[in-house]
Formats: sequence, C-alpha cells, structure tokens
Amino acid sequence: MTIRVLLRSSFSVRRPTEILLNRMFATSSSGGNIDTPSLSLLTLATAKQLKGDIPEAIDLASRALTEQRGEDNLLAVAETTLFLGKLFQLERRYDKAETFFDEAHSLHRSLVPPPPFGLPSRNEYVAQAHLGGAQKQLRRYGDAEKNYLVALRGLEEVAGWKDGFTNHTSFELARLYREWGREEDAAEVLRRMKRELAEVFGLEDARVLQINGELAEICVAIGDRRAAMSLLDEIVERLPPNIPEARRAFVRLEELKEEEEEGEVGGGGVAVTKVIVKKK
Repeated sequence: MTIRVLLRSSFSVRRPTEILLNRMFATSSSGGNIDTPSLSLLTLATAKQLKGDIPEAIDLASRALTEQRGEDNLLAVAETTLFLGKLFQLERRYDKAETFFDEAHSLHRSLVPPPPFGLPSRNEYVAQAHLGGAQKQLRRYGDAEKNYLVALRGLEEVAGWKDGFTNHTSFELARLYREWGREEDAAEVLRRMKRELAEVFGLEDARVLQINGELAEICVAIGDRRAAMSLLDEIVERLPPNIPEARRAFVRLEELKEEEEEGEVGGGGVAVTKVIVKKK
C-alpha cells in the first residue's frame, strides 16, 4: 500500500502557506483497490485535515499507524509517519513533529537497498527536509542547517531542479539563514537557486524572476536599496503585469522609491518648527 502526502509551500514568504494533500490509494497487483482499516482511517484523517480539524486528524492517523505496524508494510508506515509529522507541525507541536520526521527519514532510508544496488529515494530527503523545518521552528539552527543541506543535495541528485520540493527546500534553507541573521548566506543560496532554475526553465520564467523579490528584501536588510530596486525592476519589466509576483514587485518598488525620496528630502536636515505669535 502506498500513501503519499505532499506538502507544498509557495516561494514567497508573504503568501499564506498552501497545503496540498495528494493521496495515492493502495492498489493490488491486479489493479484493484485494497480497502483496509488503516486506509479507511487515513481517508478520514485527510478529510479532517482539510476541514481544519487537526487534533481529530492526528487521532485518526495515529490509529492508522497502529494498524499499519501490524500489516508488515514498512513503506506505508514510513509515509503515514511523515503525514503525522506534518499534522503535528500544523498544530505547532514542533517537538512531536521532529520525532515523527526523524522516524520517517530513518524508515525511508532503511527501505533503500545498499549500493551499488539502490540509490536513496526522494522520500528519504523529503522527510529529512521536513525534519530540518521542525528543528528550525525549535530554533535549533545548527541541526536544521545540516539536515537542509543534506536533503537539498540529495534532492538535486535524485529529483533535480524541476522537482518543486527541491526548490522548496532551497528556499527554506535561505529562510533559515535569514532567521539566523546570516543574510549573505541566504543571498548566496537564492542566487544559486536562481542560476539552477534559469538553466532548467530559462531566464524569463516566473519561477526564476520571483526569486528577485526575496533577494531584494535581503538587499534592503543589508542597506543596499539601489540593488533591491534593480532586482524588483527586473520583475516588473519581464513579467506580465497580471501575474501576482509582478504586482507585488511593483508595489514594493514604489514603496522603496518613496522611502528614498523622503530620505533625500529630509536627509541631513534639521527640523525647524515655525511658531507664530499673534499680537493682541
């Protein structure tokens, strides 16, 4: 039985996180559906998650996991463990999420035949990236960095830059560095990501240009507003105006221009208050 849960986050930190659950239901060798207690519980858990009832989803998924441990299907156990980690993450119970992500990573890793017969699976690195995410939320930045770096290298190797989760992991690593106060490291991650995506999709692709928005914010943070405006201007010039990334870039560019103009008008000056006294 194969049950896959895909968590997809947008690139922009300003957008709400989008969660997509794409469940591949189990099939028998003849192609027929297999209805098991664990599968039924997971179907209910997914429905509860989509309705926002995360505690009930956790309860149902936990019961499914108990059933699966007795079904002698390690892959199903690994994927449901990963699902539970994501549910605990949604509940902001990051310590529990870390535990489940760590177990999911170990389980997926154990499923791969040793070299030279097998290569690490994509799911192994997906679980490791989620583990890094939970550790970031726990402010264990060193541990998170290690897991993000290994996961990113693995995803590049087994999935490539066409895979959305490779891009997502790179972006989350940059966010980690920004949260850690390492703006230059974040910029380097994003610049490399931009080069890799440009090689795959082309320089004019929205997935490439939207990275400019994140780079621009780093430029603002380190005091290089001119560079930030240049990056935003590139988005505005190259993307159609009806694309959300282009609209956001235009608004931010205008904000920076106004701030610069205000700075030039008031820069270095001394505020003078004119007081008029009327004679009686």
